[in-house]
Amino acid sequence: METTSIIIITAMALIIIALVTAILLIAKGSRRKETDNVRAARQTGVESPNNISMDDKNQYDRTVALGVKASGTGNTSPAQSRAKLDEIPRLSNDVKTEILRNINESKAQAYDHTEVMPEKPKPKAAALIRYIEEGQTKEYKMTGDTVNIGRNPELCDLVFNGDNYLGKHHAMLLNKSNKLYLVDLSSKNGTYLDGKRIEGSVELSGSCSLRFANTEAELIIL
Repeated sequence: METTSIIIITAMALIIIALVTAILLIAKGSRRKETDNVRAARQTGVESPNNISMDDKNQYDRTVALGVKASGTGNTSPAQSRAKLDEIPRLSNDVKTEILRNINESKAQAYDHTEVMPEKPKPKAAALIRYIEEGQTKEYKMTGDTVNIGRNPELCDLVFNGDNYLGKHHAMLLNKSNKLYLVDLSSKNGTYLDGKRIEGSVELSGSCSLRFANTEAELIIL
């Protein structure tokens, strides 16, 4: 009986010794792995995220993310992450300031640059009105769709001076659908085409003589 107890106690002691030895070996291996990681981190310059500032931690996270993205796996080591990060150019504050200054100058130049509008071609004259005023021959070119004729310069394009029988807004020349019309605007002293008084509007088929009250003119269709 005593021999059996001694055997049992000895076996239990051996088991305990084996367990303690295994635990010590596992702990030693963990410390060695941690030491290797710290040594690698120091060699590459990547610190543990527990011992760095918030900005550096953000950089560390970006480094790890960059390493994961480059390798395609989640098993990227700090050294690999650091190597990928080194591929990104780091700019000094002076260089950043210079870049921003150049960008602002480019924007300012873009806003300051004003393109010159191309010169519009001058409209072709549809007709020429030739008349005599104060002993001098004058000409007026019709380049728009209408020419208002009378004594009032605020209402009329072609103003005849010295004819008190002429209405303030006496008559009008109208260019419509490539056809030229002479229009009397209900004047008191009349509008005349080749010596005949007109009423309303008359289409002009060619060059002719005109009279507005006592003012005579010659119309030349161009």
